[in-house]
Amino acid sequence: MLMFFFSLGMFFWIILTAILFNRIIFHGMLAQKFLPTLAIFIAPPAVAMLGYLNINGGEFDLFAQFLLNIALTFALLLFVLAKNFYKITFFISWWAFTFPFAALTLAFLTAYEKTQYTPFKLLSLFSLVLASIIIAFVGLKTIGAILRGDICKEE
Repeated sequence: MLMFFFSLGMFFWIILTAILFNRIIFHGMLAQKFLPTLAIFIAPPAVAMLGYLNINGGEFDLFAQFLLNIALTFALLLFVLAKNFYKITFFISWWAFTFPFAALTLAFLTAYEKTQYTPFKLLSLFSLVLASIIIAFVGLKTIGAILRGDICKEE
């Protein structure tokens, strides 16, 4: 059953990534309030790596490294776009930052556990701090927006 869900997730990840890249490349940049959803590109390869390790008996092999490298690449691409995120107003879509960075943190922690490779330890510590800051920041911004009545109002 695990292989079924892993296969299904991998299949739809590839399809949706192609569709989303097509949208971004050929139809212009996303609306300001949807920019944070670009972080979602980080989660599928990070979660796929964790699922793959469960399927293959926990061996951190080349395919696990491949999946982790894709997640890291998407995270680095997002850092390049970081200056754009400072300019946008807070929207509920900012919660799209939280899960991908938490998933990336778990992937790095697991990679370090399996390999004891020092760069994975450093990346896991960095991503843990970053994910914690993101979650706290988005949580505080959400509380502020709720208190101001800016959440869930008609556009």
